Amino acid sequence: MNTLSITREGYRSRNLVRVLETQSCICQRMPVFRPNLAMSQSPSGLTVFEASPAQSPTVAKRDEVLAVLNNFKSSLRHLTTQDDIERAVIQVRGRLEAIQGFRRDRAYFAKSLCQVATAVRRSGWPDVARNLLEWAIARDVADPYVLTEIALCFLAKDDLEGAERTLGRARELRLLAEAMYTALVCAYGKIGNARRAEELFEQANDDGVAGQFTFTALVDAFGRVGDLANAQRVFDEARRRKLLVVGTATALLKAYGKEGLTAKAQLVFDQARELGLIDRRIYAALLAAYGHVADVGRARAVFDEALRAGLADDRTCASMIAACVKTGQLRTAWSVLETTEVQQIATESAFTLLFDAYHRAGHFLLARRVMELARARGVRTGGMRRVLFSSPRHQGKVN
Repeated sequence: MNTLSITREGYRSRNLVRVLETQSCICQRMPVFRPNLAMSQSPSGLTVFEASPAQSPTVAKRDEVLAVLNNFKSSLRHLTTQDDIERAVIQVRGRLEAIQGFRRDRAYFAKSLCQVATAVRRSGWPDVARNLLEWAIARDVADPYVLTEIALCFLAKDDLEGAERTLGRARELRLLAEAMYTALVCAYGKIGNARRAEELFEQANDDGVAGQFTFTALVDAFGRVGDLANAQRVFDEARRRKLLVVGTATALLKAYGKEGLTAKAQLVFDQARELGLIDRRIYAALLAAYGHVADVGRARAVFDEALRAGLADDRTCASMIAACVKTGQLRTAWSVLETTEVQQIATESAFTLLFDAYHRAGHFLLARRVMELARARGVRTGGMRRVLFSSPRHQGKVN
C-alpha cells in the first residue's frame, strides 16, 4: 500500500499551525535542526542523529539540495490535487535520496525531508507531509524535530489526540524537544484549555526541555482565558530562571491590555525595556492596549516613540489608526497616515482601516483620498475594494 495514499483533511485549519509557528507573542522562529549531526542509537534501537563537528556536506552537494528544495517549493503553488501533490513528493523524495541517501548524509536527508514536509503541510496537505516523515522513520532516519513536524501535521487537522500520541511516541524514543511541547501548549491555549496547557508545561519541565518558548506559550494560554494572576506568575518564574524573552513580555502585556489594565501593561513594557527586550511587536501590543481603552493621546505618544526608535512597522501603524478610528478621531488618523514617515511603513491594513471608517461615516470623497494615497505609495487596494463592494448602496462612490 502506498504510504502517501491518504485523503485530504483539515485544509480549513492549517492556519492554526501558522499561528503556532508565527504569532507574535509565541513563536519567534524556533531552530529545527542543528547543522552537524552524527548517528547514534536511541534506547529503542532506532537510529538517531546527533551533533558531530566532523560531519559536513560539500558545498556542491548543499547547493544541489537547496536547488531541489527551492524548485519543489515553487512548484507547490501550481499543484491543486492530491495525486499531483503525492507525485511531486515522491519525485522530490527520490531526488533527495539520490543526493543524501548515503549513511554519512542521512542526517541531512532528514533535514531536507522535514523541509519538504513543512512546505507540504503549509500548502494544506498535512497527511501527505506526515506520511513522508513516517517513510523516513521507517528507514531509520529520525531526530526530535521529525517527530515535532509529525505533531504539527496532526495539529493542522485540529487532531490534538494525534499530536499527544506523537508526544508519547517521542518520549518512548527519547526524542523530546521543546518545540513539540510549545506547539501543544499553544494549541490548548488557543482553544481556551489553560489547564491542559499547564499540565503539558509541567511535563516539559519534568523532561528538562521547558525553555523560553514554552514559558511564552503558557503565559499566552493564561492570558487568553483572563487568568492574569497565573500569567504573571509564569512570567515571574521565567524571569527568575533567566528565560525571559520579548515574546513572553508581549504575551503578558497583551493579556493586561485585553482587560483594559493599561497601567499593568505599561509596567510590563517598562520592565521589558529595562532588560533590553524591546522590538516592534511589543510596541504594537502596547499601542493596542491604549487603543482598547480609547486613550488616543497615550497611544500617539507610544507610536511617536516607536517611530523615533525605528521600531514602528505596519502593525504599530495599524494599531495607531485603529485607536483613532475606535474613538471617531478620523482627522487624527488621517494626519498620522499622510506623514512621510508613516507612509514608508504603512501597508494595506492601515489604509483599509481608515478607508472603511470614512466609508461608513459617509465621507466618500475622503475615502477616495485614502485610496488614492495608497495607490500613490504602491500599496495594494484589494481590502478597500472589498469594503466598497460589500456596500452596494455606495458602489461607484470611489473609483
